[in-house]
Parts: sequence; C-alpha cells; structure tokens
Amino acid sequence: MRLAHLVRTSAAVAATRSRKRKIGHLADYLSQLRQQEAPVAVVYLAGELPQGRVGVGHRAVYDAVARVAAGDTGSVTGAPLELMAVDTIL
Repeated sequence: MRLAHLVRTSAAVAATRSRKRKIGHLADYLSQLRQQEAPVAVVYLAGELPQGRVGVGHRAVYDAVARVAAGDTGSVTGAPLELMAVDTIL
C-alpha cells in the first residue's frame, strides 16, 4: 500500500468531527491492506513509529506529510513510496 494513501486517510480522519465517519475512513483503509501491512499502518495512524525514536524531528515529519498530501511522492526515482518500504528504511 502506498504511504500517500495512509496520509490521505489520516487527513480525512482529522478533518471530520463525526465519530462514525472517522471509523468509516479507517475501516475503508484498513480493509485494503495486506495482512503484514496492517500492524504497521495502525501504529502509524496512532501517531507512533514501530521503531520508537528514530531521530527525526516533528517538523521534518510534518513537512514530509504535507508534501505527500500535496502529491509529491518524495521519491528520487519518481516511484510512489510504499508503506512497508518506508517502515523498513526507518
């Protein structure tokens, strides 16, 4: 699953006040994940990293998320960033 999809889901959850709609956004996203992606995605959506502290400040993460949400893949090759690849790198 692409990291951008997780970012869009997180933004949609943050943008709505309705608990039912929040659950709907999360359920839609989580139902599309492969089995090995789900635990990583849940931790990311909770605002944590499975690795704990990685030495990257909040501002750098915020800027990266904003770029991905705006359509920037963040990839030197132009290929979209995949959730599991980002998790492995971190």
